[in-house]
Amino acid sequence: MSLASSVQFCPETFFNSVLNWSPRKGTCTAAKLPADVEVKCKECFFRLVYIIMWYFIPPKLIVRFDQIGNYVLPSSWTTFAERGSRQVDIIAKDEKCAYTLLVASMPEGTFLPFQQVWGGLSPQSLPSMHARERQERKSLQHSQDNERVLTTMNLEWVEHIFEPYCHRVIEVDPDLDDNQISILYLNCYPVHTSEQFCSYVFNEFPHVILSFVPAGCTRIFQPADVGLNCVIKHRLKQHQTEYLVDSHQQQTNSGLTTEQVKFTTSLPVLRDGSVAGIVAVYSPFGHELVQKSWECCRVKDWSLSGECLTSKAAQTALNEYLHTHHILHDKIKNRMGIVHGVEEVQLNTGTAEAVDDDSDVPLSAVIQDVLGLDINMPADVDMISHCVESTERGPDDSLVAAGEYEDIWAYINFN
Repeated sequence: MSLASSVQFCPETFFNSVLNWSPRKGTCTAAKLPADVEVKCKECFFRLVYIIMWYFIPPKLIVRFDQIGNYVLPSSWTTFAERGSRQVDIIAKDEKCAYTLLVASMPEGTFLPFQQVWGGLSPQSLPSMHARERQERKSLQHSQDNERVLTTMNLEWVEHIFEPYCHRVIEVDPDLDDNQISILYLNCYPVHTSEQFCSYVFNEFPHVILSFVPAGCTRIFQPADVGLNCVIKHRLKQHQTEYLVDSHQQQTNSGLTTEQVKFTTSLPVLRDGSVAGIVAVYSPFGHELVQKSWECCRVKDWSLSGECLTSKAAQTALNEYLHTHHILHDKIKNRMGIVHGVEEVQLNTGTAEAVDDDSDVPLSAVIQDVLGLDINMPADVDMISHCVESTERGPDDSLVAAGEYEDIWAYINFN
């Protein structure tokens, strides 16, 4: 038997020592990126650069929001039990009550107020007013920022959070006027691309431009999926665990035995307890984390950071991109009727030949027409050999030779 045939290959050793792999549980369904993901993300990037450049939009008015689903009572498939146990009970494994948290951020590094959304048709479906008021006061004391008051009512986010924020930004910035344009950067979800939502924004808030993440590209070109959602959900889960630990500690301190301690599954109680966790999310988050999430949305040399979106390099590359990529050019053309920075140049070059021929107009006449000055200058400087003595205004409102001197074609016999 040869040495090669006697050696046994051990996959586990190879995975551990070479690939640094270990058995892991799946956390989500593997999402497939489009085959042309780079092309789509690059087009999305330059669309944002175009809007920012020609509508003078600062990074603080570029807003991206996403929804996060979160259970009110965290649980796990594993727990501690005696060795050999065949039946292992998991507390609250069948409790699936959850809420939706809408998180919005800007590339310059700030959050908008969170919006917590609960299923239901009446105010009874929301956390109690006592819980909300207590935590709102607490958040104001910690942040000293009125924009960080928790919003728990299921209202139109654009109307009650985004629009007031834009008004505050415009009021404090003297360089912005009342008609300042802003951007909402959204996922291509049906609820966002629906005619109902788009018509609502276009009609009620005409100064807002909707821009969409390319379909299937959210995990590489959407700040929430790239970094923010994972960190926020982890902090919420930590706070919920602390809430259960405190509840356990209070019961044992009151004299109950370990067997008598019960974790509440009451939805109203857990709903009120969730408010403090959302307010607590603000404390560890700084500008750097939010900015990094936008910066990590990258395609080639370009990212969604505020510095990159407004950079001179991006604006220069935009002009070249619009000349070589007709898809984005045509989309802008069909939507706006003109592509700034591209068609204006073509217009000037296309009409250059139609400008009046004024080379036979004396220099002194041009100076007098432009500046209103009568200057005596040497004849050889003022008038070259074919200059005329009298001038008039031509079709393009510029000076030309008066009378029949300008119509040179009248002296040409083509027969």
